[in-house]
Amino acid sequence: MPSRQQQPWAAGKHKPKPGQKRRPTASGRGLGKIAGRAKRGARKALRKHPMLGVLLQVLLGIVAVVALVLGVVLESSLYYLVMAMGGLGTLAIRRAQQMERTRQGAQPKARPTTGGPKTPPPTSSGAKPAADAPLKCTATGRPLDGDDRCDCHSRHVRQQKNANRMRLPLGHPYGKPK
Repeated sequence: MPSRQQQPWAAGKHKPKPGQKRRPTASGRGLGKIAGRAKRGARKALRKHPMLGVLLQVLLGIVAVVALVLGVVLESSLYYLVMAMGGLGTLAIRRAQQMERTRQGAQPKARPTTGGPKTPPPTSSGAKPAADAPLKCTATGRPLDGDDRCDCHSRHVRQQKNANRMRLPLGHPYGKPK
């Protein structure tokens, strides 16, 4: 009998002759035997008990239907979940736009100045002039209207709204000095 190395079909290189058995390779010996035995055992069991095959088919059919229904339910629930997340994203964008509009419409915050608060220079008498009294210049004390007019500057603060805007007392001179 020839040795193992002289038999090329033993290593799986050539096809064996009709009367000879092919030897399995080293890598397929363990799993091939187990799979072969399992197939033979299953066929034998199905031949002896045909009802087992019917029950197995019914059971696998039920499992397939349950998996199909579960897939459809999960697909629709995932669709609604995606739609809800999209709606929440749109809502968040709209809310951010609304907050931006209200922030831009609000009054700007007062910024502190480096020079500190401006205090008006003290008037000669220290009190505000009465409404019916004639307006007098705070620098010279002369009346702004009449015969004895003040000629210290080109202009004087004459209205209360200008006094508030410029933060100067009524009658204070400003403009070009004469």
